[in-house]
Amino acid sequence: ERMFSEQVLDSLNWSSAESAFPHLVPVLSLQSYRHSILLGIIISVGGLTESLVRHSSSSLLDHLRSVNVKDLVTFANDFAFVFKAHQKVDRVTMSVLKTADLLLSNGSLDRVKDLPEGVAFPAQFLDLCKAEVARSGDARKLITSVPVFCGLLQFSEIRHTCFQQLTIFLGHKYPRVRRITADQLYMTIEIYEDLVDASNYDEVVLILSETSWDADLAQIRLVRNNLCQLLGVPAPKAVQRPAGKPAKAATKEDSLASYRDLVDRAGY
Repeated sequence: ERMFSEQVLDSLNWSSAESAFPHLVPVLSLQSYRHSILLGIIISVGGLTESLVRHSSSSLLDHLRSVNVKDLVTFANDFAFVFKAHQKVDRVTMSVLKTADLLLSNGSLDRVKDLPEGVAFPAQFLDLCKAEVARSGDARKLITSVPVFCGLLQFSEIRHTCFQQLTIFLGHKYPRVRRITADQLYMTIEIYEDLVDASNYDEVVLILSETSWDADLAQIRLVRNNLCQLLGVPAPKAVQRPAGKPAKAATKEDSLASYRDLVDRAGY
């Protein structure tokens, strides 16, 4: 009743994202409705229409700026809960990744570690992200996850693991995944200069910005391995196939990967 007085209910246009979301998002503070409301907000932030995305995103960011640290930690844990509950359900997890990018890029989760209850959140969320992209051949999902892994670099205790995941993407079979990862990592390192040792900084940004990431994969992986050394992380190793097990036949998806990437860049 405090949130939805008779006057509000009479005047509110529920079909308008601009009108509805400023009233819906604060319902996150009510435990009984929290998970259901949060799921709806996440789907909206990752939505298809510009108006829905804009108003749901701005209302969520405004709400998180206004809450105290304890409520922020509760939100973060609920956010991780929704992700885990819908793991590998693309309709939800794609929106989760987009929402995570929004929150990390706006500093909305910076305060979660101020309380003991929030210390575990970065590592927990990283594990969920890794599980979501593991063994995925969906280039769209992998690309959507890239800014999330980059955003998580700001948490020092998981930085090493984030760099490991990003270097795996830099050696991915899809050129577009490699290129977008390099671009996003370059921008992140430019913003947070302390992510890379000062003595290696110039060489790292040069490799990320000047390498032709569409080049031959074997050559790219050599460059990537050099970058791993500069970042202080082990180079990814190819998964060894058990003796006697035949190589997996190239799928249509694999064979068309480079062609699709060219078409994407051409704008068709």
